Amino acid sequence: MKVKFKHFMLSITLFFVCFIGISGAKADEISDIENQISENEDKYKDIQNQLKELEAAKDDLAAYIKELDESYAVIEALVDDLDGQIETKNAEIDEANKKIATIEEQLKEQYEDMKLRIKYMYESSETDYLTAFLSSGSINEILEQLEYISSIMEYDRQQMEKYEHNLLVVTELKTDLEKQKEELLVLVDEQDIQLANLDKLMAEAVENIASHSEQIADAEAMADSIEAEIDKQKNTVEKLKEEEEKRKQEQQNSSGQNGSSGTTGSYGSSSQYAGVAYQDLPVDIRRMAAIIWCEARGESYEGQVAVGTVVMNRVASPKFPNTIEGVISQRGQFTPYRSGKYAVALAKTTMQQSCIDAAIAVMVDGVRLGDWLFFRMKNGVTKGDYIGCHVFYK
Repeated sequence: MKVKFKHFMLSITLFFVCFIGISGAKADEISDIENQISENEDKYKDIQNQLKELEAAKDDLAAYIKELDESYAVIEALVDDLDGQIETKNAEIDEANKKIATIEEQLKEQYEDMKLRIKYMYESSETDYLTAFLSSGSINEILEQLEYISSIMEYDRQQMEKYEHNLLVVTELKTDLEKQKEELLVLVDEQDIQLANLDKLMAEAVENIASHSEQIADAEAMADSIEAEIDKQKNTVEKLKEEEEKRKQEQQNSSGQNGSSGTTGSYGSSSQYAGVAYQDLPVDIRRMAAIIWCEARGESYEGQVAVGTVVMNRVASPKFPNTIEGVISQRGQFTPYRSGKYAVALAKTTMQQSCIDAAIAVMVDGVRLGDWLFFRMKNGVTKGDYIGCHVFYK
């Protein structure tokens, strides 16, 4: 009967070893995916920061283009005003040219009239003059005739001087207008250069905005892709966790059906386990002995009980799982569990007796050496209670 019971317990042990192996694989898979999620979230944050920088740069460029457009409008208005002034100057120059032509024509006509009168006066025969004088009734009439001739000559002279003066004034006005026009043309050329520069700057800014828009679109597409991948990975993790939780529940139910004492149930007295083989002990005591062996098999009995004390303190703490298995298998806590050494220890047919005694002491007799929740290899830095090669701390 005892042999059959041993075989039965060995089957149960192998059953749990199998589940533990699966659990370790699941934990590794979940850990890997969570690491990938963390990396993708970092990438996502980097892309979001890049998007903020690109959007800010794009806004700056848009403001810059607005300034260029305002400057362009100002210079364009100046050019239009200068064109208007040039057009006015051209009209004034045309009017001056017309006046010059009119004065020159009047001067020419006056000159021709004067020549005709002089020719008439000086080329006529002396008889005609003599006849004119003799035909006069008196000296006064003769003097009046001479005065009349002198007046005509003075009039011609004054008219010539007047036309020449007007011609000089209008010509000077025309020269001044042409000079003003040249100055306006120089200003127009300068404004055209500024407009050309603004066109170049505007084209570059528009091209930069297009480039930023393209980069923003690419970054947004990448962010959407990474976000979708994160959601997919999180769903995968949730599914794996659900499967793991279901597996643990099934394992606990199976443990209860096979007479396991559970986590906080009564294990009787330590005397009833005297001489009981390792594989015949309750599963939780074997779990405790296995983790003590993995962590402190080379330590003193006190050091082994101290490791068991940490496990039981965690079971009692709301910060940790409330089962022996839950504490031992918690992700990132016990390295032997992750490495597979714990599964090997649990599957052993024999176990170091001091590890079994330490497990019974903390689980059956309720021995606690301290209120620690953590331990590690002593490093001279971590503050706590030193026992053998370990330091124990809260």
